[in-house]
Amino acid sequence: MLFKDIIGHHRIKQQLISTVKDGRVSHAQLFYSKPGSTSFSLALAYAHYINCLNPSAEDSCGTCSNCKQFLSGNYPDLHYSFPVITNDKIKKPTSDDYRKEWLDYIKRCSGIPALHDWLSYLDAGNKQGIMTVSESSSLNRKSSLKSYTGGKKVFLIWLPELFHPSAANKLLKTIEEPEGDTLFLLISENLEKVLQTITSRCQKLFIPLYRPTEVATWLEQQGTDTNTAELTSLLAEGNLNEALRIAEDSARFHEYAVLFRDWMRACLRARVQEIFTFVDALSKQSRETIKEALSFYIQTIELSLKSHVTASPIEHPLFKKASFDLNKFAPFVHAQNAGPIHRQLSEAHRDIARNANPKIVLSDCSFKMSRYLHIKAS
Repeated sequence: MLFKDIIGHHRIKQQLISTVKDGRVSHAQLFYSKPGSTSFSLALAYAHYINCLNPSAEDSCGTCSNCKQFLSGNYPDLHYSFPVITNDKIKKPTSDDYRKEWLDYIKRCSGIPALHDWLSYLDAGNKQGIMTVSESSSLNRKSSLKSYTGGKKVFLIWLPELFHPSAANKLLKTIEEPEGDTLFLLISENLEKVLQTITSRCQKLFIPLYRPTEVATWLEQQGTDTNTAELTSLLAEGNLNEALRIAEDSARFHEYAVLFRDWMRACLRARVQEIFTFVDALSKQSRETIKEALSFYIQTIELSLKSHVTASPIEHPLFKKASFDLNKFAPFVHAQNAGPIHRQLSEAHRDIARNANPKIVLSDCSFKMSRYLHIKAS
């Protein structure tokens, strides 16, 4: 991955490059952002630049032996760590067991991985991605080995918040005092869930999400037509994975919008049978799909509140296609109930992620939503 392959973020790129030029590369760094950013791509391009034999003032050369290995995914001193799943053959999986699949996935996702997509790629079903003590033991072992190339050994750890606490604790000493020229680059999408004793040992760098114009440019680079790119960029709120999913699979998000329409109408009218129709329809989906739908609904509530507060009209093509006028729905979301509604959806998302029964979670969420939506604005 070259810096030139990543749109925007010029200040961050120069900041990273200057650490190499000035010999100030910290041995443990934490790139953190919201989902859908280019934090992983920037970390990978940074690792590439550090190990380039002939770097320029702006980027890796792309032609030296190290660069060729990086670009082909075969650089021997680049080690990946990421959430994996168990299967019938592997009861204590590590990232090494899925390296081939991971390298293929990184190419497919253009260097912007998403947990939902990665698990779907593995055909995980309802299984959650895990990072166990076995993964920490593997990282500790590899960090103690000598570099194959004589340069820096780089460990890219994607989503360290998914480490089991015992696994995270097992890494502490290695991250604090790595052997030789070893560099740990952690990429997190939820900094608050990363073990504090790990974050305290890392130099932190925040990666912001893109603006709509940058999202549209990126989508066009992926082959999306201009009109679709401009429309999608307004819905994605800076999340590149969200933008690509909407652009490539608008039918799925249209279905989410239809479900939301029917759900809100049932909640507003307190129609129990219609509420259970929604619960049955969504709970039949995979756990990751339910989480994705709930995330979409959280964004919709936030958009409705913003519209209500600023008195600005909402142009949302997915809901327009679903014949649901968000401008008429927005007044039902106000200062008195927006907090409880947002919290309830977030808790439902969290409970689904923790393997709670989807029907129970969605039923409880629905009846509370019905109550909150009937709170009058003062």
